[in-house]
Amino acid sequence: MRIIENIIKVFLGIVILYVFCYYFFVYKDLILSIGKKGALKGKIVYSVGRHNINIIELPSGESKTIYTAKEAPNRYLESVGSPCLSPDGERVIFSKKEYRSFPSSYKLYMMDSDGVNVRKILDLGDASILSPSYSPDGTKIAFVVKKEGLQGLYITDVHSPSNYRRICDIKPSGSQPSWTSDGRKIAFISSEYISKQLGPGVRSEAFTGRIFLTDIEGGHQMC
Repeated sequence: MRIIENIIKVFLGIVILYVFCYYFFVYKDLILSIGKKGALKGKIVYSVGRHNINIIELPSGESKTIYTAKEAPNRYLESVGSPCLSPDGERVIFSKKEYRSFPSSYKLYMMDSDGVNVRKILDLGDASILSPSYSPDGTKIAFVVKKEGLQGLYITDVHSPSNYRRICDIKPSGSQPSWTSDGRKIAFISSEYISKQLGPGVRSEAFTGRIFLTDIEGGHQMC
């Protein structure tokens, strides 16, 4: 019995020594290095209720509203959504719905990350521009267009947004396109409506999503 007790004591001693050494020589240095390097630096941008765009400053966690939709002459509030921060943190692109004409549609806007210098950079008439996304190097923007005959995934240059082109005619959903780290491919979700007759008087109807991957020159493939 005493031998077993001694073995347990030795084992517990080794565990306690290991935890002690790990904390003081590994964990503590790791935490200090993260703190010194300021790992939690940067900005997070998001929309609130389709009327405000907010930004969070890291590491402080301070949040502030940088854009608020205005009330249109017909007493409708303009809508904003899908804000995306540029890789350098200096600019924000977003979709904005205008009610100046019917049917209303979303246009592509850009502003500085402090909320100033707001300007419209692309207008496709009654076709809506949704879910803009910066390329990793910040030189290109991918976005979704919704309108019969024009719908699809598009790409344009930040410095000449009117030179846009469609790279995929699949019907993307409202989710933001996601670039690969090398900026050569884009992943996106496409929602499809499926209706299947299961039997006499019984039909199954549902929306299903598929993930697609396409290079920026076109030529998609399903994941």
